[in-house]
Amino acid sequence: MNNKISFCRSGIFRVLLKAVERQYPGTLNKIDLPDVIFENPMRLIPLPEISRYFNKLAEKTEDKLFIVHCGPHISLHDCNHLNYLIASSNDLFTAIMRFNAVLSTFQSNSEAFMIRSGSINKWRYNDISFRDKDRLFDGIIAMWFFIQLLRTFHGKEYLPRRILLPGNQIGKDGEVENFIGCSIDWNQKETQVWFTYDELVKRKSYVQQQLFGSKLDHQEILSYIDMPLSNDFLRCIYEVINYSKDFGFPKLENVAKLINLSPQQLQRRLKKEHLSFTELVNHQLLCNQAPRLLSKYSISEVSRMLGYQSEQSFTKAFRRMHKLTPRQYINELIERW
Repeated sequence: MNNKISFCRSGIFRVLLKAVERQYPGTLNKIDLPDVIFENPMRLIPLPEISRYFNKLAEKTEDKLFIVHCGPHISLHDCNHLNYLIASSNDLFTAIMRFNAVLSTFQSNSEAFMIRSGSINKWRYNDISFRDKDRLFDGIIAMWFFIQLLRTFHGKEYLPRRILLPGNQIGKDGEVENFIGCSIDWNQKETQVWFTYDELVKRKSYVQQQLFGSKLDHQEILSYIDMPLSNDFLRCIYEVINYSKDFGFPKLENVAKLINLSPQQLQRRLKKEHLSFTELVNHQLLCNQAPRLLSKYSISEVSRMLGYQSEQSFTKAFRRMHKLTPRQYINELIERW
């Protein structure tokens, strides 16, 4: 059994969803994805959920090639922090180096690097977390992100020289190639985007340099690098519980399903770590989330945000954990201020 758990940051997934909405207006209203997930672009979404939403988007758009057709609408500006870290670079080489460096902080197990072969630069990308069609879809998304990065320097009509994709051909013969505007090699080991060395040594104009987003503070930078290792089981479950709460109070069956385990398998894994599922839920909701939220929202709002059925049930659980009620906790905060 593969116990590794991988994540994608909500901010990156939001870039794709915005591109889908531009291509297929009204689509996002048809999928059950709470807005609260995107309030913090650093929120972690389990990759099996990303795969599930791939399928839902294909169904709701009624387009099996939606992942190709929405690509031109992908914009780095939809992820302000990513836009600043990468697209603010004065030259393309630096932008690519930054893009490659931060990619793994946005999606677990993803890796990207560039090699030179004669006069051709080959940008190479792979993520071992995905399989089959989902791996192809992930590769196409990465391809579009990189093409949009190239277009930041070379203009919106820029086309790469060649593309390699990890999966069976989708669409009719030549359909995807004609849409993107260059040749594609299918069934490859990884995603690659080829462009010439002359295209690499490209600097931005003064006007282009004014287009990047706002700077990051130190806390935001730390949140970028705080990506759980896939083999850190407890930390990963902790983050899956945090994601699950936005769909209701986290239940063993739901969390197990999100990571492709049975409830019994998850319980056995936690038992080996000398922890119960209930303990992890209480730590995430009552120790990690609740104190932070109570400084900003009312008790009833916090109870709802954490998935409790009522304010009374939240108050009871909070008091059992902290030996004081949420109201008493808030009063203590006020006294400290």
